Amino acid sequence: MNVQSHLVSSVMVAGEQHLPGAKQLADQHKRELGFVNREILRKAIAAQSLLVALTDCGVPTQLAGMLHFYQRRDDIVTLYSIAVAEPYRRYGIGSLLFEELVHIAHISGKAYIRLKCPTDLPANLFYEKLGLELITVEEGKQRPLNVWCYKVSKQHVFVS
Repeated sequence: MNVQSHLVSSVMVAGEQHLPGAKQLADQHKRELGFVNREILRKAIAAQSLLVALTDCGVPTQLAGMLHFYQRRDDIVTLYSIAVAEPYRRYGIGSLLFEELVHIAHISGKAYIRLKCPTDLPANLFYEKLGLELITVEEGKQRPLNVWCYKVSKQHVFVS
């Protein structure tokens, strides 16, 4: 049995009951994510574009992680943000969230997942480890941004 199964009870599409926990997690990661207001998260929940990793304690306001995305009209899913609470890092929770996003993209017929990440953040190593390809670096409002892309496989299969 792997360690992550002891830490996370499930990864799922967020419901309204997860809003306080998602906001708290976003606020804890302002440096990486910027300011994320409650209404953005509420809209993401309504659009079913916010994934949450629930802790094993079963309290909906305490999240191990979250991932906010948007399914565009073309063949691309945009990953807006991903965050894992400090005590839950390095246990594969970010990978679980990303795998669920890949699954959603696959069943939705999307071909790519794209995201932008400031060049100075350690998250870039995480994206590289997940198999994303660095396609370019562009100027952001405050700092340069790496643009990453993940090709969703036609035969994408998950093994639990």
